[in-house]
Amino acid sequence: MKDIFKFKLMVVLMIILTASGCSKHPDTVAIDTSTMPKGVEISSTAYIFNSELASLAEGVKKIGKFNSRNSDVISGNVVPSFSVSNDSTNEYMTALNEVKAIHSSIPSKVQKAQTEKVAIEEGKIAEIQSNIDQQNALQAKLDNFTKAERGLLADINKEIEDKQQVLKQQQTKIIHVVNNYIVSNKLPIKKLDENANKPFNWDTLKAYKGKCSERKGRYYTEGTSHLSQCLYFNLNYKLSREQGANELGQVVKANINSYIEADWSLKMSVGDKHGLYRKKIDAEKSLQQAIVIAENQTDISKNTIERTLRTLNRNLERAKKSLVNVNNYPVTENDILRQNQEYSNGLNRMDKALSAIKRELLKGAIENGILVEKAPVIGTEGELPSNTGDYLLMDMLLNVGYIKKSSYGFTNLNQEWQDKVYLDKNTAVFGSSSSVDDDLSALELAVVAMNKYQRKHESADNGNSL
Repeated sequence: MKDIFKFKLMVVLMIILTASGCSKHPDTVAIDTSTMPKGVEISSTAYIFNSELASLAEGVKKIGKFNSRNSDVISGNVVPSFSVSNDSTNEYMTALNEVKAIHSSIPSKVQKAQTEKVAIEEGKIAEIQSNIDQQNALQAKLDNFTKAERGLLADINKEIEDKQQVLKQQQTKIIHVVNNYIVSNKLPIKKLDENANKPFNWDTLKAYKGKCSERKGRYYTEGTSHLSQCLYFNLNYKLSREQGANELGQVVKANINSYIEADWSLKMSVGDKHGLYRKKIDAEKSLQQAIVIAENQTDISKNTIERTLRTLNRNLERAKKSLVNVNNYPVTENDILRQNQEYSNGLNRMDKALSAIKRELLKGAIENGILVEKAPVIGTEGELPSNTGDYLLMDMLLNVGYIKKSSYGFTNLNQEWQDKVYLDKNTAVFGSSSSVDDDLSALELAVVAMNKYQRKHESADNGNSL
């Protein structure tokens, strides 16, 4: 019983194999235009290829993996092999060996190139720093003539800074006292902000008939009368309008003397008595005069030095950043290889040789009859040139008004059809193409289409193959 079953199975397999060799399919082909622009006109050439197209496409794809962009080929992890040996394969292997030799020598050059690149940047920094040192030396020579004036100005600036600090402390103290008074006496006044401007202003007046004229909101501070005959302060506009402002004025009066003494030491300008601000102006003027004298004595320009130093310091910062970038992004093998013309030429020779190998492979397939038949098809439906063969390429020219576009449709003929071979998104693949001029370019396009078809339809084809 088992032998009879095996015999029947062998008969079925022989029938299937025989049928696949005949490769029958409908005589008519139609193209789905539902996804094309309205009014499209189609003129095509139908090319039918035999089953060798599948192995040819696979061979072309394999050869394509040996291109110069495949790092495994260059490194030796992949060893290219070809089914034939001719001038093109010899040229490819010669170019590949030259490229591999250059590639293997690169690692030793990378560190050298990086060291040289770092040295260049460090040299730039050293040169700029040397120029800065020269300018600083000139500045020091100039400063030697103005040492006294610069020292006096520095002392005055330090004294001003100290007085301003005292002033701030006294102002804060007054604000604290006022706020405590507001809280303790439950006055309907919002507490003062320590960081805001001071809540009062003071000034001096000339005495009128031996007296200091008084008016509402003007408060005199007798405790500092030695500064001026008539010295007064008033509250700021907002505070002076608050209920209980007069009481606050008295609180300020009891605590303002230290503030005015410090402020007066900065601003004083009475007769030949001057505060620190005026002394600073005079010291700055004396320094400028001393600089002019020093420039005349040394033939060194202070402004030129300052401009030069600003430029040099900017250049120094840029050079330092450049050095950081060089260290953060060191020289790579690819950097060296891109600069090697022999390496680039070798890569180009490899690719040209591969193109020649693939072209010779395609020409051989044409000579061995891979193209079964071809014929023009006008419109969206027409007769196929043969009802044998395994694959169909429709080289199509689409016309929509004045626009012409080359395209293609491709399918496996070994699938179930109804009354016609119908090319749509389910049974075929479509794509744009360059114009097909001869059988060789048609086969090139068919190989591209075959690989695309296999990626999309191979699993479905395996289930439906005859």
